Amino acid sequence: MFNIDLRVFLMILPHTLIARNVEVIIKTLIAQRLYREGFSQLDIARILGVSQPTINMYLKDPSYSQENVMKRLKEIGLDPKEFNDFLEEIMFLIKRGLTEDVLRRLVVYSNSLLSSLKLCDYHKRIDPSVPQDCKICSELFLVSEDIQMIYDLEKAFEIISNIRGVGALIPEVGSNIAYAKRDAKDLGMILAYPGRIVSTGDYVAVVGRPRWGESGHLGRILLRIVGGGSKYRSVMNLRLHPCVEKWLHNKNISHAETGPHDRASIRDIEKIIGDTVLERNIFVIKDLGGPWIEPNIYIFAENPLKIAQYISEIISLC
Repeated sequence: MFNIDLRVFLMILPHTLIARNVEVIIKTLIAQRLYREGFSQLDIARILGVSQPTINMYLKDPSYSQENVMKRLKEIGLDPKEFNDFLEEIMFLIKRGLTEDVLRRLVVYSNSLLSSLKLCDYHKRIDPSVPQDCKICSELFLVSEDIQMIYDLEKAFEIISNIRGVGALIPEVGSNIAYAKRDAKDLGMILAYPGRIVSTGDYVAVVGRPRWGESGHLGRILLRIVGGGSKYRSVMNLRLHPCVEKWLHNKNISHAETGPHDRASIRDIEKIIGDTVLERNIFVIKDLGGPWIEPNIYIFAENPLKIAQYISEIISLC
């Protein structure tokens, strides 16, 4: 007779943990948002790949109220603010019909939750058969940061480049989007486009694919704020344009002005911008420039897709 501990076969697997908890919360909150924006229950069911009665349950059953869902989120061990930021990205992709990108984002997010061991305490709490020192998810669900960063940056530029009117937001000297690794220590750990993003009239263009160490100016600002513990790892510079001013006003976005800089060098300005982001914990800086230095708006975000979302909001107001 084999000595087998049958509890092994009764374990709640990591993927089951995601499906029963995180996936349900994601679909519930997306269904509620889409419904508020005028989508029918049948359309929402098709978008989320569930039945119409399931959508009706997400919308009508008190146990799926936003208050109860957010309470559930905290019980699982997830941060509501971070989760809502992720949900905004998913909604942004859904509304553009980018089904494959939605799927990719969901898979990467799920794997990152498992690999970071954020669900471990909850898993062990509901399933006593899981060993207390278990850390296998950190080995099995690794997400390649380099590959994901390149994808995020290229997808963000693809979205931005298809927004009519975006060319008006590009400074005379050009723009770029820079993206820093979580533990970035030097410019070689900053991803950006070679050369610059330039206006072609209503649209924008760029030459080449993203490469490491390509943006000195934006890269040095990111190194400063990432080194200071900021959650913002991406930045794009724009013209000081009325559309941006309208976006700041309509959305009531906290921002700061730096400059004008009479005698400051570009390195001094980079330090001032970085320090202002850290001190004020804001994601928009309006820099007034100086002699031979064009005024710019700097928009910071956790990733480039969030910046693409901001650009879309700005253009929609014009």
